[in-house]
Amino acid sequence: MTNLHTDVIETAAARLRRLLTRSLALGAVAAGAAVSFAVPAQAAGITGYHVAGTGGNGTRVVSDPRTTAPTQGTRLADGTAITIDCGVVVRSGRRETVWHHITAPVKGYVPGYHTDIRRSGWFLRGEATCSTTTPPAPSTPAPSTPVPSTPVPSTPAPTSPAPSTPPATRGATIDYNEGYEGSCVYYVLDRFKKLTGVYPKAFGDAQHLADSAAANGWATGSTPRVNSIVTFEGGQNGAGYQYGHAAWVEKIDGNRIYVSEWNFPDPSTTTYRWLTPVAGVKYIYAQ
Repeated sequence: MTNLHTDVIETAAARLRRLLTRSLALGAVAAGAAVSFAVPAQAAGITGYHVAGTGGNGTRVVSDPRTTAPTQGTRLADGTAITIDCGVVVRSGRRETVWHHITAPVKGYVPGYHTDIRRSGWFLRGEATCSTTTPPAPSTPAPSTPVPSTPVPSTPAPTSPAPSTPPATRGATIDYNEGYEGSCVYYVLDRFKKLTGVYPKAFGDAQHLADSAAANGWATGSTPRVNSIVTFEGGQNGAGYQYGHAAWVEKIDGNRIYVSEWNFPDPSTTTYRWLTPVAGVKYIYAQ
């Protein structure tokens, strides 16, 4: 009986040790679980989207589109996969554009209209608004703007328009830029507004802009004039076949014109070139 009683006492002690050990183990597990929930993993970026809609020219990543002169960075080709972590809305006139901040393959901003996001003017589900702190500049700084390959001639532009050029007349106006922000149309209408103080009532793609302006009372024609909008139909002087193209006439030298333009040949930037306009090119006269 003594031995039996001793066995019972030892078994109870062993059980107590086991219970105590189990309690400590469960406490450790609970503590570990509490730490895991208290420090959640950082949210991953949004993937599955690509650069698109640039007409094969690609899009440049910029530092911060909210600044007046964002730094130009790496050019990403159509089809490049991007990782998005936040976005910002940039407003100009009545137009609002969503720019998405990407973290891969480089860091910086790309415009929604140069991606395959179904609604380019909207934030993605789960996409946060970027903080007001300006993110770092794009990973690869853009090279300095090249000087036009053809030097600007010293011959001044004609002081008076050619006899066949009709005098500029002011037609109907609107109080906002009808062009899509980031397009060549938006750029030339903005130049028109800076010169004249008004936006002309002219709607449609670049190749239809002159016809629309004429229908609303603005002087148009086929003879170039400094400080006018030149419009190209698809295929004319390299214009895209779907929408055509528009540029701003800066100088004239004989049968050549020197233009400034947006989105051609480089997207999201202003470039300059001399060209000999082909037959059928039209102009909207600002003055």
